[in-house]
Amino acid sequence: MGPTLSTEGLKKQFKHLAVLLLAVGISVGWVLWRISGESGKILQLCETATGKTVAQLNADIEKLGLIATFSQGSAIVHGNRTMGRAVCLIEYVGDAVTKAQFNEAE
Repeated sequence: MGPTLSTEGLKKQFKHLAVLLLAVGISVGWVLWRISGESGKILQLCETATGKTVAQLNADIEKLGLIATFSQGSAIVHGNRTMGRAVCLIEYVGDAVTKAQFNEAE
């Protein structure tokens, strides 16, 4: 005869598996929640950027905990957690923001 499985051993294994799956599910949910929160901050910044000065924009970027890369007449605003999936493309002339466009990869 081969090895036999006891129902108590099986129940114990199913309990361990359920706890493991619950922990993984909570972890994945937490990561997705953090990413979506940062994406919302970028969208909020992008919706209010047009008409501001570059100094005001920089203050908002710092307040929201985002990152900006400026080049001549343009900037890209992104976050650490979104990994470049959500960005705000900013165009400015002199010290005035003229255009802001939110872009999110799917």
